[in-house]
Amino acid sequence: MTKVEMQKQLNIPKKPIQPLSSSAEKQPKKEIDLLGGANALYLENLESDSQNDPATFQPFPPIAPQRNIFQLPQACIENDVDIWRRYGWRTVQLDPLERKKIPDVLLPLMEKASANLQHSDSALLKLLRNAYGKYIGAEFMHLENPEERQWWIDRFESSSQREVPLLSSKEIYTSLYKTEFFEKFCHRQFPALRRFSLEGSESLAVAIQALMKGFTLSGGEELIVGLSHRGRVNLLGGTLGAGWECIFGEFLSKEAPEGFAGGGDVKYHLGFQSEIGFENLKETLAVTILPNPSHLEAVDAVSLGYVRAKQDLKSVKSKEKYAALLIHGDTAFAGQGVVYESFQMNQLSGYKTGGTIHVIVNNQVGFTLSPEEAYSGSSCASLGKAFEIPILHINADHPEEIVKAMQWAVAWRQTYQRDIIIDLIGYRRLGHNETDDASFTQPLAVEAIRNHPGVVQKYAQQVFATGALSENEAEVIKSHVCKALEESLEAARKAEKEKERKRLFLTPSYEGSASMRDDRAPRIQPMTGIPFERIRRILSVFDPEKIAEIWPGSRISPRLSRFLAERKTIRDSLEVKAFQGEMSDAITLDWSTAEALALGSIVLDGHGVRLAGEDSARGTFSHRHLLTTDQESGERFSLLGKLGYQQGRVEIVDSLLSEYAAMGFEYGYGLGDPNILGIWEAQFGDFANGAQIIIDQFIVSGEEKWNQLSSLVLLLPHGHEGGGPEHSSARIERYLQLGAQNNVRICMPSSPASYFHLLRRQKTRRCPKPLILFSPKSLLRRKAARSALREIGPHTRFEPILRTQSGEKLKQSRRLILCSGKIFYDLEEALEKEKIKNVGFLRLEQFYPFPLQDLITALQACDVLQEIVWVQEEPENMGARSFILPWILEALQRAGKETVKLYDVARTPTSGVASGWIETHQKEQREIVVKAFGRFSP
Repeated sequence: MTKVEMQKQLNIPKKPIQPLSSSAEKQPKKEIDLLGGANALYLENLESDSQNDPATFQPFPPIAPQRNIFQLPQACIENDVDIWRRYGWRTVQLDPLERKKIPDVLLPLMEKASANLQHSDSALLKLLRNAYGKYIGAEFMHLENPEERQWWIDRFESSSQREVPLLSSKEIYTSLYKTEFFEKFCHRQFPALRRFSLEGSESLAVAIQALMKGFTLSGGEELIVGLSHRGRVNLLGGTLGAGWECIFGEFLSKEAPEGFAGGGDVKYHLGFQSEIGFENLKETLAVTILPNPSHLEAVDAVSLGYVRAKQDLKSVKSKEKYAALLIHGDTAFAGQGVVYESFQMNQLSGYKTGGTIHVIVNNQVGFTLSPEEAYSGSSCASLGKAFEIPILHINADHPEEIVKAMQWAVAWRQTYQRDIIIDLIGYRRLGHNETDDASFTQPLAVEAIRNHPGVVQKYAQQVFATGALSENEAEVIKSHVCKALEESLEAARKAEKEKERKRLFLTPSYEGSASMRDDRAPRIQPMTGIPFERIRRILSVFDPEKIAEIWPGSRISPRLSRFLAERKTIRDSLEVKAFQGEMSDAITLDWSTAEALALGSIVLDGHGVRLAGEDSARGTFSHRHLLTTDQESGERFSLLGKLGYQQGRVEIVDSLLSEYAAMGFEYGYGLGDPNILGIWEAQFGDFANGAQIIIDQFIVSGEEKWNQLSSLVLLLPHGHEGGGPEHSSARIERYLQLGAQNNVRICMPSSPASYFHLLRRQKTRRCPKPLILFSPKSLLRRKAARSALREIGPHTRFEPILRTQSGEKLKQSRRLILCSGKIFYDLEEALEKEKIKNVGFLRLEQFYPFPLQDLITALQACDVLQEIVWVQEEPENMGARSFILPWILEALQRAGKETVKLYDVARTPTSGVASGWIETHQKEQREIVVKAFGRFSP
């Protein structure tokens, strides 16, 4: 057995981790060679024996657990060093109240390692204690990349890595004092108002200030902040640029600011945009604090989407220029699943943002919840280990160490484009809010906090002792802060009296906002059709010959070739018809072609398009294929990305298996780039309920609460087709319940042309609104569900109500069936098969805002109408039934048709959405059709 073979068996790395730099740092570094020195002769004899007498030679014995390589003298040091690097943070007194001790399970291990090092190299032990056991508790040895581990080793162990502090002692003291004094000032001036005090974690302000300055120095241009309620108003006023006058204005306000038509929100949910300057630094930093609801951590993915949009708009070094700072609560970080989902995005190509800086405001309590009840890991930040994220735990009573940690955090993020977690451990001096009594559930902590001096007092003693700041300088700072707060309050009172107060909103109101909130106002649909030449141009990129020209040597799937051939046929037919100067109904298109034309035309108009969802590139139903995969190389390429010069960006993303964070990301992306058409697609419509918080708290209410506009499209596949309870309904009824004040558009198109116009309309309307679109499944390939090409051509638009019969037939109809979506085709097929007379159809393409005037006009065209029937395939307690029937009654009354009888047909009420047995489904579907044409009891 050779020496190399023995090395392999022992599993000894060729390049061991670099040894520590200690007090003897100038001494030459030595590598530990287990196969040299005293062991060399023994190993050489073994090798000689194996060659001379192979039959009797005993192979090198395996190393037993009780006698591993770390028991060898030269390896023992490395083992003990590794223990300190991994577990040294458990020896740091991270709790300002000094209640935490080293866990019993680690105590013997740390004591043994320390004893070994004390015996072999006391200077090395001292260095390790100073590096890993003093102020900052570091966890980074779980990183798999040796280079990244070494980066942190250098920061902690090498004296050459000592950076110039980002903030001076004066800046730190000023930040701490104004943060503390703001809380006391508010408690005196506004004792009854909730502000969710930051007392006990005032150092967070120092951390943010250091981060902003460090990010600016490293080339950052904009910081996007996701921040929960704890300390929000304090930080907005004193650190993040809103100013105290603005905050006091919110405290004093009794009504909405002039020009804001919404209902508003509590002050600790509102956002702001500011420009932050720094002393002796010409560069400034744009800061965007996004609004957020009380649903903790919901803003995380929204912030990441916002950052990614900003980065995508800027091609050069965009990752270094835009970053997210997410500020978490300790129990929320550990408990909320959206945190995990958001972390899962951090290295995915469609979502990564170059690293996020996470700061946990760890006040060691969640409302009344103790840490022992809140998380199972060694700390609230343990989740970060699953994603190889370094974690720095810091005692909030050590602000200078916090500045150092934030300096390292920025350097790490800008160097490796990876996330980092700062666990800022403090306490909560008051209850959950200012009126809450924490002594009911945490009496010992309350007593300890009562006897604990604040961080301002402790830091003052420190800097006075070192001479970094004099007591006179501190008094000047106090006087200045007190005066500034008094003047800000007086200015806010004056502004409130004169109706000129500053507003704490992220986005400005748009012109005519009040009129846009009337969901009954009749609206003219914009022209959204496109020239036939543009249709031909878009379809040309789907030509297999064109694909081969753009991507030479590419091999596409034979089945996809047949799919693309249909589009080539449409294009060729279009060229002939255009040449002949005519356009008949003979040229038709399916849903996927209509979608491709809509997205392609939007891109050619200069807007970007981002479509994201589970399996969205191909499409859940294998109908889309906007990304084509080379069958030999596996490379994927976007066909719509090659439409022409100066076109908008196209991004088609197969999302991770997430709804909550994935939808939140797309919502945030649209905020960061309002020019883009953003689409989030559910694999099946009911899966969107996994993102209900994003729907409820952001999409449908963001404008009402925060004046925050969005044009995000939700594609929700819907239809009762025998798929069972889980894949049938997108829960139409829930979205209709959320529609109010013209906040969203809710549609269920029954034709490819309607779908085309709905997508186009999203980027032509002056006032952006989210679009909830119930998309088809079986209709994607149903021959009857095709549209004539002329329906998307010039001078065409979206029609909220489609008339499928001639005016004369509608005029003679005694019964009018009003329906929406797939059920129309079942009804139409039965009508033609049974040759039923005197029955007319209206297809409702838009539910909300309800097209009342369109329905009135259609009813007035029916001269002999006796009955109107609303038909849906959903159960009575679901679908649009309860929403639609009152509107139909109003339309009948206003159309002068009060004598017309109103009936409805639906499945019987159920709690399970749909039957799981196909035979039952088919029977129910037939019954719906029969009832729609049958006789109704009076």
